[in-house]
Amino acid sequence: MARRFAVSTEDFLATDSAGALTDAFETLGQLALLDSTITDLRRLRLGLKAAYLKLSEAQSSLLAMKSLLGCEVGCDFGSIEFLLCCVRLLENAPFEVLHLRSASLERDGIPSILRSAVEESDGINASPPT
Repeated sequence: MARRFAVSTEDFLATDSAGALTDAFETLGQLALLDSTITDLRRLRLGLKAAYLKLSEAQSSLLAMKSLLGCEVGCDFGSIEFLLCCVRLLENAPFEVLHLRSASLERDGIPSILRSAVEESDGINASPPT
C-alpha cells in the first residue's frame, strides 16, 4: 500500500518550502537549538511568549514611574535600577523632608546652591590627603 502525504508535492514546491526550511534550520543553528526536539522548541516558544508579555507589562510600569518621577531615562537595566532606587528613597524619606521638592525652592535658587555644594564636596574628596 502506498503512503499518502497530507500535502501535495506541487503545493510543497510552489511555496518554496525548501527555502523556508533552510532558513528555519539556519536560524535554529544560529541560536544553538539544532539538537532541540519539537517539544523543547514549543516549550521555549511558550516561555518566550510569557517573558514578552511580562516585559510589556514592565515597560508600561516603567513609563508610568518615569512620568511620576518626572525624569527622562532610557529603558535599560541601569535606568530601571536608578528609578527603583529613587522610589525606595522616597518611600524611606521622612515626611518632613518631602517638601524639599517644592517649586518655591527652585525659584529661590536652591538647585544652584546644591550643585555648588556637590562640586565642592567632589573637589574635597578628590584632593589628596595632607
